[in-house]
Amino acid sequence: MTKGELLESGFLLVDKPTGVTSREVVVHVRRHLRRTGSKAQIGHCGTLDPLATGLLVLAVGPATSLTPWFQGGDKSYVGTFQMGVTSPSLDVETPQTPVDLPPCPAEATLQSACRSFTGSITQIPPKFSAVHVQGKRAYQLARSGKSFEVPPRTVRIDRLELQQVNWPMVQLQVDCSGGTYVRTLGDDLAQKLGTRAVMTALQRTASSRFKLEQASDLNSLVENSQWRDSLIPIADAVCFMPHVTVDRETARRFRNGLVTHQLDRRMEAIWQELSPLSTVVDPLAHVAAGPHPEADAPITSESDGADMDSDDPPAVDSTEVLVLLEDRRPVGIAYRRPRPDREWPWRIKLNLAQWLER
Repeated sequence: MTKGELLESGFLLVDKPTGVTSREVVVHVRRHLRRTGSKAQIGHCGTLDPLATGLLVLAVGPATSLTPWFQGGDKSYVGTFQMGVTSPSLDVETPQTPVDLPPCPAEATLQSACRSFTGSITQIPPKFSAVHVQGKRAYQLARSGKSFEVPPRTVRIDRLELQQVNWPMVQLQVDCSGGTYVRTLGDDLAQKLGTRAVMTALQRTASSRFKLEQASDLNSLVENSQWRDSLIPIADAVCFMPHVTVDRETARRFRNGLVTHQLDRRMEAIWQELSPLSTVVDPLAHVAAGPHPEADAPITSESDGADMDSDDPPAVDSTEVLVLLEDRRPVGIAYRRPRPDREWPWRIKLNLAQWLER
C-alpha cells in the first residue's frame, strides 16, 4: 500500500437524497474518486431504502474492512406515518388500502403506546424487505407472488417518542439497534391504537457514532476535488474501543500475524480493567470503559511471539482492543478468545497494517 493509498482511508458521511438507492450513491461517489485519481475501494456501512433520506456512511480504502463494526451499530431515525392506511410494503412504494381510522387518541394514550415498545421487542420485517427467506431476498419472493412467511427477529428500541401529531399523520423519533425495521415499528404502534399505518418519509439522523450534522450533501461531495479532507480517520471512527499504542516493530509483527508476549499481557490487563463488563459492543451503546491507564505507553517488541491462527473464531462476548501506532495510524483489532485458560488468549481479528513492510 502506497502512502497515497494510506491517506485515502476512512469514512465519508453523505446526506442521501430521496429516490436513489444506497448502491447508486456508492457508484456516484466511486466515479468521482476515480476522476480525482483515486483507486480506493468504497462501500456503505448500512443501506437506506430509496424512500429514505439522511445519513449514509461510506467506507473508503482499508476502512472497508471495518464495515461489519458499523453495519450492526445503533441507528436513529425520524419517521413520518399515515394512520388508517396499509400496504404490502408498509410504506408508499406499493398500492395502499384504506382501513378503519379511529379518532385521534389523547396525547397521554399515544405516549403510553410509544413507551410500550421500548426495550427488547420482537418484530416481523415486511415482506418487501431485504431479509433472506428460503435463500432469497424477501422482496424477490414478494414480487414473484410466492407465499411465504418472514421469521420474527428481536431488536432493541431505546427511544420511541412523538415528534409531531397532525392526525392521521404522526412523526416519531426512533433510537434503535441495527436491523430494526421502522416501517414495522410504525405499523405495530398503529395496530396498538386500533388501526394500521404506512411510512411516508424516513430520515436517518445517526448511525453508530456518526451524526447527520457531520454529513455532506451528495452533490457538494462529488463536486469537491478535496474530498480527502472530508475523510474521518479510522482511529477517530473507532475511538469507542479500548486501545493500545505500539512501536513500529511490534506493529510489523502484528502485520505478519504475530502478537508479542508483552502486547498480549497489556491487552489482558485492559480486559481485566473492563471486567465484568468485558463486552465492547456497537459504538452508540455508551460503553463507559476507556483505555487502560497504561494503554497509551508505547509497547516495545519482544522476540517471543504467538503465531496468530484462525482456528478459534471470536465469541460474541469477547473484548476487542484497537492497536495503534503512536501517530494514531491503525495497526489492527485484536480479540480475546472465549477460552482464557490458554497461554495466549489474544488473537488478531482484523489486520489494518498492510501498509507496513514485512
